[in-house]
Amino acid sequence: MKSVGVREISQLLDSMCWQKVHQGDAVRIAPIDYNALMLDELEQIENFSPNCKDELKCLSHCIRRYLWKNNTENLWKMIAGLNILTKVLVDIFSPEAYWNQDTIIDYVKNLYSNRIIIGVTDEEIYDKIIDSIQVAGAKSVIDEKWSEVLKSDDGSRTFIELFDDIFTNAIEKYEAEFIRSLADTDVLYRMVTETKCNEDRFIPWPNKTQNRWNPPGKTYLYLSYGTEDIDYNAELKVGQYICLLECKLKSAADTCFCRFKSVNGGRILDLSYNDIELYSIRRDLENQANNHVRSMLDLLLSDEELIRHRDNQRYVRRQIEQTMEAHPLDRSLIEKNSVKQILKLICSCIYKKVDEDDADSKEKAYKSFQILAKYLEGKGITGIIYPCTRTNRIKGKNVVLFDIHDAVPISGSITQYHYNGAV
Repeated sequence: MKSVGVREISQLLDSMCWQKVHQGDAVRIAPIDYNALMLDELEQIENFSPNCKDELKCLSHCIRRYLWKNNTENLWKMIAGLNILTKVLVDIFSPEAYWNQDTIIDYVKNLYSNRIIIGVTDEEIYDKIIDSIQVAGAKSVIDEKWSEVLKSDDGSRTFIELFDDIFTNAIEKYEAEFIRSLADTDVLYRMVTETKCNEDRFIPWPNKTQNRWNPPGKTYLYLSYGTEDIDYNAELKVGQYICLLECKLKSAADTCFCRFKSVNGGRILDLSYNDIELYSIRRDLENQANNHVRSMLDLLLSDEELIRHRDNQRYVRRQIEQTMEAHPLDRSLIEKNSVKQILKLICSCIYKKVDEDDADSKEKAYKSFQILAKYLEGKGITGIIYPCTRTNRIKGKNVVLFDIHDAVPISGSITQYHYNGAV
């Protein structure tokens, strides 16, 4: 289907609004199929370049999800806007050259610049599209590294080697930013599928099977994690609800919950990042950079000598350059923010629901996590905060402690709950 230009669409709307379709002697009046035109535009977007197939498919999906879905009444405007941008890009860039992730992100920024035409004005939506494109671009690389965490066929660094670089040069360097200790106020729950039990029952038995972080024969303590004890509904706390999900109960069952408290705050690495958007991390650095620029402007505008020589462009330029060199943006802000973005991308790619029951499939799904846990334990990390992958309703979190004695049951905190088979 040939792309329809914005002028053509306007003419159709202004003069016809209906297409005449002749069938023999009869004349049938049919509305313009804007959905078909929209699908045509998306197909063109997906085929901009073979260099960025994953990112372009992601862009098409996001336009469907975030833009088309939110603007069905004036779809023709969106078609026109997309069509114009498509024509411009196709005229400028050949399919084989110049296309990369930055080109596609610039395309999204252009969509935002034309948001009135597109019909969706919420800036956050365009930020989410950019986030999705960045994740799509990183996914193939991260997935390959993650699946063979200790192996690299092409001679490049392995995932563990790359992560070691991040850990040594940033996470340990800025420990207060990435590593925390469990606090007395942290909300930790554990669940067992029994009618009645005492506190000792909640201490893990020697483990003969494997879970996400521990290999067979190694016992870790798994707990739901939160900083507040929030209600999920009239019967359950959020932490208890997360326990139910993580235990993957397949039928009705009597259960018991128990609160835990930390006895060793330890060094807990946060690898969850499910409660923060990539664009929020990115925007935080942008805001800090903007604040820095404003402080430099204030400093320059308070310079009486500079004001006196304001007509001397060479002098003004030199003073600006000298001021910026004397007061650079704190490098640590850039380093910490960059690592947060990298960790967010990694966490967005590696965490998936694991429903396999057979040992071989579980081993394959969990092997990389277990290798990473072993690496971190060797670096003095005592536990990991990680996201619950079994719900999108809430941003649930868990913590795994490498030493099962680093947290203990709270006396008198056991509560009974009958699970009816649905949560």
